[in-house]
Amino acid sequence: MKTRGLLTAEQYEILWANIKDMTYRDQQAFIKEHFGIEVTLLQCKHMRNNHHRFSNRTGWFQKGYVPFNKGKHVWTDGCPESMKRTQFKPGNLPHNTRPIGYERVDKKEGYVFVKVPGKRKMVLKHRWVWEQAYGPIPKGYIIIFMNGDRTDCRLENLKMIPQSLNSIRNRNHLAANDKDLSEAGLNIAELIRKRSALERKGQK
Repeated sequence: MKTRGLLTAEQYEILWANIKDMTYRDQQAFIKEHFGIEVTLLQCKHMRNNHHRFSNRTGWFQKGYVPFNKGKHVWTDGCPESMKRTQFKPGNLPHNTRPIGYERVDKKEGYVFVKVPGKRKMVLKHRWVWEQAYGPIPKGYIIIFMNGDRTDCRLENLKMIPQSLNSIRNRNHLAANDKDLSEAGLNIAELIRKRSALERKGQK
């Protein structure tokens, strides 16, 4: 009997007559049941491609299709036990949830982050400490550490200055690791800023 690939010509004709709406797995089971031949899913795919025979399956839902679970809710209509074991319960917290007050130090910049009430993400501790005492930090202002230690977030070690003044301070290497020297550096930076303003004014 003449053959064409894995099956005989007659077997192919039987297969093509029944292939409508078949998945590759259905095709695999059909061949085993009717012809007693074991084939892989990849061989099933190649059969169709080589003979240009395809099922009517498109891979998308047809208009008017009604899902089997329409109108059902997983919580009220039941769900597999394996799913129930991993579902969040009321009041459940993820395993990596940090308690209020938890702190960590950023390894790259050295700033302290803290977990505070009402915030999903951790916030910069020095800014939070300042805002608790004096309110929101205005736009264009930053909080600096007078002793140069970014982990020292005591209110007395913090000072709010304009971003522009901090730029002058850094540009002229006036930052220090001592509170008194930091105050002196800020005063010098302020004098530089005022002098520059007067020079610009005189050029107009």
